[in-house]
Formats: sequence, structure tokens, C-alpha cells
Amino acid sequence: MPIPLSLYIHMPWCVQKCPYCDFNSHALRGDLTTGLPEQDYISQLLTDLARDVERFEENRSLHSIFIGGGTPSLFSGSAIQHLLDGVRERLLVRRTRAITSDLKNRNYFGGKPGNG
Repeated sequence: MPIPLSLYIHMPWCVQKCPYCDFNSHALRGDLTTGLPEQDYISQLLTDLARDVERFEENRSLHSIFIGGGTPSLFSGSAIQHLLDGVRERLLVRRTRAITSDLKNRNYFGGKPGNG
């Protein structure tokens, strides 16, 4: 039986950089419409994924997806849907058991950013 395939997707933007955080993350500059390169970033993620799938000749079924960061919930719901659709186009997805994401208080997909 093959080892289950899991995918980690990193979204490095936050409303503010927390002093204790050692992750690759960056404070959002401007508002969500000017400071977050949603479409460009997701396009690059999907391009990288396509290259990796080809390079590693990956043919296992995707078991789980974790979207971390940063604060992935700064991205709009439509951007996350575009990302997940792109993953499904590039990897075999039969029965993904879990799709999870980091969230911050008062911050959710498509909502207004809070203070953490």
C-alpha cells in the first residue's frame, strides 16, 4: 500500500507580523485589494505544483490538504476555491479526508481582517 500523499500550501501574509512567529510570513501592506497578490500568488502555486507532479511522477491519491501561513483566511473564498480546483486538476483526488486551514480570530475567508 503506498504512503498517503498530503499537501501543504503556504500563504505567507498576515494582518501584522507577530513577535513570536518564526514562520515565513509578512505583514499585509495596504488593504486586501492592494496588498495581497491573490491571483498572482495562486497562479504561481499551481504552476509550481504542476512542475512538481511532473518531476516526481506523482500518481498517488491526495489524502489531505493543509493551508497554513501566515493567515490563509486573508484570501477570498473565490481565491481558495480556485486554488483547490487547481489542485484537483493536477493531482488524483479520490477521497480527500481532510482539508484544513489556519484561521485567526475575527478573520475568515471573504471577511474583513481582524487584529489577530
